Amino acid sequence: MYITNARSFHRLTAALLLAMALVFVAGAPTTTFAAISICRTDPIVWFTDGSRVQMSVSIGADVSNVVKIVYVIQTPLTKKVSKIVYTGGALAGKESVTVVAGKLNNGWTTQTTVMTLTSKVPVTAYSSYNGSQRAQLSGLSGQTLTMNFTAQ
Repeated sequence: MYITNARSFHRLTAALLLAMALVFVAGAPTTTFAAISICRTDPIVWFTDGSRVQMSVSIGADVSNVVKIVYVIQTPLTKKVSKIVYTGGALAGKESVTVVAGKLNNGWTTQTTVMTLTSKVPVTAYSSYNGSQRAQLSGLSGQTLTMNFTAQ
């Protein structure tokens, strides 16, 4: 096969490069990372006045890499816990919630700490107060992610 002009040569070269790239990509090994998503492992703390705080976390690691998830809620002095609901899921046995009453104002603080076997795993913590005030904060496993709310 003879190529008689530069345009045909460039087209043929581009087609060959594209075909080689497709063969290379198709033959390359693939890596899949499992991640825990925000689904049904979100503890909800209900208070006697009907208010609630819900927390969750997204972890960039497989569930087998997660050692524990610690949630701490600091509440106004007047708040009393009615119940804590663990919603189940793959991380349910690795979660703990501690409620500490003692803030002098109407403020709330949630703290989320994720401990993993591998260090520096990306995590994002989510908190909501009464379903309307929402916050999220990203960091790494081993760090305590702190979010503040004002009761309304």
